[in-house]
Amino acid sequence: MPFPVATPESANPKPRPLYRDFAVLQLAALAFLLDQLTKYLVIQLLAPGFSFPFRGFFRFTHVHNTGSAFGILQGLNTPLIFVSFIGIIILVLIYRSQPHPSNWLRLSLALQLGGAFGNLIDRVRLGYVTDFIDIGPWPVFNLADASIVTGLVILAWVLTRSGSPKEQTAPALDSYPRGGDALADVQEDRNMVPSPTEILEEDEPSPEVNLTVIVPDEIPPTLPTLLEGTADRPTESERP
Repeated sequence: MPFPVATPESANPKPRPLYRDFAVLQLAALAFLLDQLTKYLVIQLLAPGFSFPFRGFFRFTHVHNTGSAFGILQGLNTPLIFVSFIGIIILVLIYRSQPHPSNWLRLSLALQLGGAFGNLIDRVRLGYVTDFIDIGPWPVFNLADASIVTGLVILAWVLTRSGSPKEQTAPALDSYPRGGDALADVQEDRNMVPSPTEILEEDEPSPEVNLTVIVPDEIPPTLPTLLEGTADRPTESERP
């Protein structure tokens, strides 16, 4: 039976493409669809600049945002489009750097991807982002902003807990034996394995053989004695 040989490819497994991780894609699509649905409802039901209710700590306020999240960097819609593309590429590269990304990391990337695509579609299609969540003194934002920020918080927690994403599941390549060295180690280990005979000799000591010679009281006559007795008998011709 051939022994497996460790190679750099087996020591550093190839990462799974993002498009084959259906859980991440479904969660990102859910975040994107919820963002687009809520924006559509706000556009249809609330005029720009108006709030519902009129007063209160929590309101829905229809705002056109030409900046980034929470209303900062106003008037930079075109540069922010390129920044969004770069951010999406970085998220994909982070995912691909993990042979076996943790569920927390997958959740973080899915939320950020869904939110980034939600705002990117608005910037390309409308030239601005529709914000509508108005909470107290906070700037008005939308579900895409909330999804991105939540994903960033989870990502920061994952990084601080493990040091870096790569340390979670990817051991160092130098810790694996390579090529012929691995085969030599396997053969050496094989030679160190005792044979079944050696195991039986070590585990079960051989029983002591007790030979007992039984001497009968009357020794039967041997063959020469029997022949002598036959020779003394008269033959048929000698009988009277």
